[in-house]
Amino acid sequence: MRILNVISLYPPFTIGGAERGTHNIAQSWVEMGHEVHTLALRSPVCNTSDKVDGVHVERIAMANLYWPFGSEREANPVKRLLWHTIDTHNTTMVQRVIEKVRRIAPDVILTRNLQGFSTAIVPALKSLGIPVVQVLHDLSLICVRTALYRGNQACESHQKRCLDCRLLTAPRHRHLQAVDGVIGVSRYILDMHLEHGLFVGKPNFVVHNALRRDITPRAGIPSRNPARPIRFGFIGRVHPAKGIETILTALTDLKAQGQRFEFHVGGEGE
Repeated sequence: MRILNVISLYPPFTIGGAERGTHNIAQSWVEMGHEVHTLALRSPVCNTSDKVDGVHVERIAMANLYWPFGSEREANPVKRLLWHTIDTHNTTMVQRVIEKVRRIAPDVILTRNLQGFSTAIVPALKSLGIPVVQVLHDLSLICVRTALYRGNQACESHQKRCLDCRLLTAPRHRHLQAVDGVIGVSRYILDMHLEHGLFVGKPNFVVHNALRRDITPRAGIPSRNPARPIRFGFIGRVHPAKGIETILTALTDLKAQGQRFEFHVGGEGE
């Protein structure tokens, strides 16, 4: 089978678990004998192509005001709003993607994080007669900040979503109705989208992120030496939206109770 992933970033360029999970499962498909392709983005210079662990990767030059990923992220609020407005229906990106897909001629397309590609590519892909499945890695289809989190407060319901999120994501909802099915990498991610009215009547499934095949999870819970402090760990982006401040509050309470512990943090951020 010829499988195509469409995702904003792909290794070695990553900012989170979506890129790593996509790479892991794509590598497994290659080992199973499938022909796997990926369309990803690169900064607005020119298109490039390479091969990553057997996966054919084509990186398309992004057509928008600035490169929104990593250290080059634009901070100007007006420019950010214009970026998202263009991304809502970016006809240039639609044309660039359709040209690549016609040449690759995949049997199935899995669209993933589409920031920079524009969700407008989805109905265009569907018009080619190829099955399209949306894989949900985050909340970018219902929140332009991708996490339903603004300032120091979580947006817990549809009614609490910001006006800009409701306006900018409404066209995305219409675009995504063209998919043939939807996969959530967790039950929470899938249920949040269904709660907000996306993918009505579409087949939906939960398929958790793939692990690297050379990693074997440890079975059982190792015995703890009571003479040593409890060791807690956090892996992820160091940002309030990821819950690290909740952990810090809980650890502060433990410390006040005289509990000895260690706290290890792995991830980018302040």
